Amino acid sequence: MSEVNETVIRARAYAIWLREGCPEDAADRHWYQAVHELMAETGVDPAADLAPEPPEKPKAKARKPAVEKAEASQETPPKAPARPRAPRTRKAPTPES
Repeated sequence: MSEVNETVIRARAYAIWLREGCPEDAADRHWYQAVHELMAETGVDPAADLAPEPPEKPKAKARKPAVEKAEASQETPPKAPARPRAPRTRKAPTPES
């Protein structure tokens, strides 16, 4: 069997695009048509090899036991309270000239 890869599919899709008169916005349709034609000719599903693998789920972070958290909070000094904000003042209206 011949090897079907992305390069072969791209060449077939390009040939289909040329055959149809170079229409715009038809790249996806040409790509899937090329995959379908090559699959019919070779009996190999090229999309199976080109399909992206599902992304791995991020691993959960290891949690610290409650005892370690309590010890850690005792070691760090508490933060200073935030300074109060000054009240906003409005500008006096200016007389019209």
